[in-house]
Amino acid sequence: MKKEFNQYHILFIVDHLKGGGAEKILLDTAINFKKIGHQVTVVPLNHHDIKMDIPKDLNFIQENFDQSIYSGKLLRKRETLTSDIEKINTIISDIQPDLIILSHAFAFCLSDFITGNVWLWIHGEIFKSSRKKTNNPFRWYKEYRRSYLDKKYFIKLFNGKNIITVNQDLEKDYKHLLDFFHKSFFTQFQVIDTSN
Repeated sequence: MKKEFNQYHILFIVDHLKGGGAEKILLDTAINFKKIGHQVTVVPLNHHDIKMDIPKDLNFIQENFDQSIYSGKLLRKRETLTSDIEKINTIISDIQPDLIILSHAFAFCLSDFITGNVWLWIHGEIFKSSRKKTNNPFRWYKEYRRSYLDKKYFIKLFNGKNIITVNQDLEKDYKHLLDFFHKSFFTQFQVIDTSN
Protein backbone atom coordinates (compact mmCIF):
# COMPACT_ATOMS: atom_id res chain seq x y z
CA MET A 1 0.00 0.00 0.00
CA LYS A 2 1.42 3.35 -1.07
CA LYS A 3 1.74 5.99 1.65
CA GLU A 4 0.08 9.30 0.82
CA PHE A 5 2.32 12.32 0.52
CA ASN A 6 1.51 15.23 2.82
CA GLN A 7 1.98 18.48 0.96
CA TYR A 8 2.96 21.43 3.12
CA HIS A 9 3.20 25.14 2.46
CA ILE A 10 6.59 26.42 3.57
CA LEU A 11 7.33 30.13 3.93
CA PHE A 12 10.94 31.33 3.93
CA ILE A 13 11.61 34.88 5.12
CA VAL A 14 15.16 36.01 4.43
CA ASP A 15 17.03 39.31 4.70
CA HIS A 16 18.03 39.48 1.01
CA LEU A 17 19.04 37.39 -1.98
CA LYS A 18 22.15 39.27 -3.06
CA GLY A 19 24.21 36.09 -2.86
CA GLY A 20 26.34 34.39 -0.26
CA GLY A 21 26.38 30.98 1.36
CA ALA A 22 23.33 31.29 3.60
CA GLU A 23 21.19 32.68 0.80
CA LYS A 24 22.33 29.98 -1.66
CA ILE A 25 21.54 27.23 0.86
CA LEU A 26 18.12 28.75 1.54
CA LEU A 27 17.25 29.05 -2.14
CA ASP A 28 18.50 25.50 -2.88
CA THR A 29 16.41 24.18 0.02
CA ALA A 30 13.33 26.06 -1.19
CA ILE A 31 13.79 24.73 -4.73
CA ASN A 32 14.21 21.16 -3.48
CA PHE A 33 11.10 21.39 -1.28
CA LYS A 34 9.23 22.58 -4.38
CA LYS A 35 10.63 19.68 -6.46
CA ILE A 36 9.30 17.08 -4.03
CA GLY A 37 5.82 18.58 -4.12
CA HIS A 38 5.56 21.17 -1.36
CA GLN A 39 4.26 24.68 -1.88
CA VAL A 40 7.05 27.16 -1.23
CA THR A 41 7.00 30.93 -0.81
CA VAL A 42 10.09 33.11 -0.40
CA VAL A 43 9.90 36.65 0.99
CA PRO A 44 13.08 38.76 1.06
CA LEU A 45 12.98 41.69 3.47
CA ASN A 46 15.19 43.59 1.02
CA HIS A 47 14.10 42.79 -2.52
CA HIS A 48 16.45 45.30 -4.13
CA ASP A 49 19.63 44.21 -5.91
CA ILE A 50 18.76 40.49 -6.14
CA LYS A 51 21.73 38.70 -7.67
CA MET A 52 20.46 35.12 -7.50
CA ASP A 53 18.38 33.28 -10.10
CA ILE A 54 14.84 32.85 -8.78
CA PRO A 55 12.94 30.07 -10.59
CA LYS A 56 9.77 31.37 -12.23
CA ASP A 57 7.65 28.62 -10.63
CA LEU A 58 8.74 29.62 -7.10
CA ASN A 59 6.21 31.83 -5.31
CA PHE A 60 8.30 34.94 -4.70
CA ILE A 61 6.75 37.90 -2.86
CA GLN A 62 8.41 41.30 -3.09
CA GLU A 63 7.09 43.71 -0.48
CA ASN A 64 8.42 47.16 0.34
CA PHE A 65 9.75 46.95 3.88
CA ASP A 66 11.46 49.79 5.70
CA GLN A 67 15.27 49.53 5.54
CA SER A 68 15.45 49.39 9.35
CA ILE A 69 14.05 45.82 9.30
CA TYR A 70 17.13 44.44 7.52
CA SER A 71 19.97 46.69 8.65
CA GLY A 72 21.77 47.83 11.78
CA LYS A 73 23.11 45.65 14.59
CA LEU A 74 21.31 42.37 15.17
CA LEU A 75 22.28 41.91 18.82
CA ARG A 76 21.08 45.27 20.08
CA LYS A 77 17.76 46.79 21.01
CA ARG A 78 15.77 46.95 17.80
CA GLU A 79 12.49 48.56 16.92
CA THR A 80 10.39 46.93 14.20
CA LEU A 81 7.86 49.21 12.53
CA THR A 82 4.22 48.30 13.05
CA SER A 83 3.63 48.68 9.31
CA ASP A 84 6.29 46.02 8.56
CA ILE A 85 4.83 43.65 11.16
CA GLU A 86 1.40 44.11 9.57
CA LYS A 87 2.82 43.38 6.08
CA ILE A 88 4.42 40.13 7.28
CA ASN A 89 1.29 39.04 9.14
CA THR A 90 -0.86 39.82 6.08
CA ILE A 91 1.38 37.59 3.95
CA ILE A 92 1.13 34.83 6.56
CA SER A 93 -2.64 35.23 6.79
CA ASP A 94 -3.02 35.14 3.00
CA ILE A 95 -0.91 32.04 2.32
CA GLN A 96 -1.53 30.11 5.59
CA PRO A 97 1.89 28.36 5.73
CA ASP A 98 2.37 25.13 7.68
CA LEU A 99 5.99 26.04 8.37
CA ILE A 100 7.71 29.44 8.62
CA ILE A 101 11.51 29.56 8.40
CA LEU A 102 13.20 32.83 9.33
CA SER A 103 16.67 32.83 7.83
CA HIS A 104 19.88 34.66 8.38
CA ALA A 105 19.75 37.06 10.22
CA PHE A 106 17.56 40.16 10.66
CA ALA A 107 14.48 38.08 9.83
CA PHE A 108 14.98 36.48 13.27
CA CYS A 109 13.69 39.70 14.81
CA LEU A 110 10.23 38.97 13.38
CA SER A 111 9.86 35.86 15.56
CA ASP A 112 8.32 37.86 18.41
CA PHE A 113 5.59 39.24 16.14
CA ILE A 114 4.36 36.18 14.25
CA THR A 115 2.70 32.95 15.29
CA GLY A 116 2.61 29.46 13.87
CA ASN A 117 5.22 26.78 13.34
CA VAL A 118 8.15 29.22 13.29
CA TRP A 119 11.80 28.13 13.08
CA LEU A 120 14.92 30.32 13.12
CA TRP A 121 17.62 28.97 10.79
CA ILE A 122 21.09 29.99 12.02
CA HIS A 123 23.67 29.59 9.25
CA GLY A 124 26.73 30.74 11.17
CA GLU A 125 28.13 32.12 14.38
CA ILE A 126 26.07 35.05 15.63
CA PHE A 127 27.30 35.27 19.20
CA LYS A 128 30.95 34.85 20.21
CA SER A 129 31.20 33.96 23.86
CA SER A 130 34.90 34.77 24.07
CA ARG A 131 36.23 38.27 24.66
CA LYS A 132 39.31 39.87 23.16
CA LYS A 133 42.17 39.85 25.63
CA THR A 134 43.78 43.14 26.59
CA ASN A 135 45.84 44.63 29.39
CA ASN A 136 44.29 48.05 28.91
CA PRO A 137 41.56 48.47 31.59
CA PHE A 138 39.44 50.74 29.38
CA ARG A 139 39.52 48.30 26.45
CA TRP A 140 38.86 45.41 28.86
CA TYR A 141 35.73 47.19 30.15
CA LYS A 142 34.58 48.03 26.62
CA GLU A 143 35.04 44.41 25.51
CA TYR A 144 33.35 43.08 28.67
CA ARG A 145 30.37 45.40 28.11
CA ARG A 146 30.10 44.43 24.41
CA SER A 147 30.20 40.74 25.26
CA TYR A 148 27.64 41.19 28.06
CA LEU A 149 25.21 43.08 25.80
CA ASP A 150 25.65 40.63 22.90
CA LYS A 151 24.85 37.71 25.21
CA LYS A 152 21.86 39.53 26.73
CA TYR A 153 20.32 40.34 23.33
CA PHE A 154 21.18 36.90 21.90
CA ILE A 155 19.30 35.21 24.75
CA LYS A 156 16.38 37.65 24.39
CA LEU A 157 16.16 36.96 20.65
CA PHE A 158 16.52 33.16 20.65
CA ASN A 159 15.40 31.81 24.04
CA GLY A 160 12.33 29.61 23.82
CA LYS A 161 12.38 29.52 20.00
CA ASN A 162 12.63 26.63 17.54
CA ILE A 163 16.13 26.74 16.08
CA ILE A 164 17.83 25.08 13.13
CA THR A 165 21.63 25.18 13.01
CA VAL A 166 23.98 24.06 10.26
CA ASN A 167 26.42 22.18 12.48
CA GLN A 168 26.71 20.47 15.86
CA ASP A 169 29.22 23.00 17.24
CA LEU A 170 26.69 25.83 16.89
CA GLU A 171 23.98 23.65 18.40
CA LYS A 172 26.16 22.77 21.40
CA ASP A 173 27.28 26.38 22.00
CA TYR A 174 23.78 27.83 21.69
CA LYS A 175 22.07 25.13 23.75
CA HIS A 176 24.50 26.02 26.52
CA LEU A 177 23.34 29.65 26.43
CA LEU A 178 19.63 29.09 26.01
CA ASP A 179 16.82 27.48 27.98
CA PHE A 180 14.83 25.24 25.64
CA PHE A 181 11.73 24.26 27.58
CA HIS A 182 8.91 23.34 25.16
CA LYS A 183 10.94 24.31 22.07
CA SER A 184 13.18 22.39 19.69
CA PHE A 185 16.71 22.45 18.39
CA PHE A 186 17.55 20.78 15.09
CA THR A 187 20.85 20.52 13.24
CA GLN A 188 20.52 20.40 9.46
CA PHE A 189 23.70 19.08 7.95
CA GLN A 190 24.82 20.56 4.66
CA VAL A 191 24.35 18.23 1.72
CA ILE A 192 26.57 19.06 -1.22
CA ASP A 193 25.49 17.80 -4.63
CA THR A 194 28.66 16.93 -6.53
CA SER A 195 26.91 15.38 -9.51
CA ASN A 196 27.14 18.58 -11.60
